[in-house]
Order: sequence, then structure tokens, then C-alpha cells
Amino acid sequence: MTATPRPTEAHASPATRDDAIAAMCRECIYDDLEPGTWREQCAACTVAACPLYAFRPVPDVRLHGRRLSREEAAAHVQAKLAAIRRTSPRAA
Repeated sequence: MTATPRPTEAHASPATRDDAIAAMCRECIYDDLEPGTWREQCAACTVAACPLYAFRPVPDVRLHGRRLSREEAAAHVQAKLAAIRRTSPRAA
């Protein structure tokens, strides 16, 4: 009888449904060579056909003291990351 390997911390069972969704989205889209945190990259996801799209992690964004809706926050993050990509030099 072989012992079942213990999951690493990164692959441990998520505690909540939100944790499971965040883990799946991070696994799917995060690229540490691209600008933005994993949450920002998840918020900027454009794969609307994904069954988790409506539930993807979106960071809280406040502008002028007002908290943006999920849709506004996602659009704000998309614009921020696009601006960073336009201004950062690309490796050839």
C-alpha cells in the first residue's frame, strides 16, 4: 500500500467556494511576466464564455471616495493594465 502524497500548500483543498474560484482563475490566467497582480489579471480576464467569469476575483476599487461596481472595477483594472503595457518596453 502506497501512501497518498500530501498536497502542497498551493494545491491544498480550498476552504471556501470563493477560494476555489480564485485558485482556478489564478491557475488559468496569472502570468508573472505580465503587469499586475494575479487579482488584477483575473479582473482583466476577457473570456466571457468561461463559466466562472461572473465569479472571478475583482479587487475593490475606490475612485474619489466611491466604491466602483464589479463591472466598473474590472474595466478600471483592464484600462490600468493596458496603459502599463503601452508604456513598458517589450522584450524583442
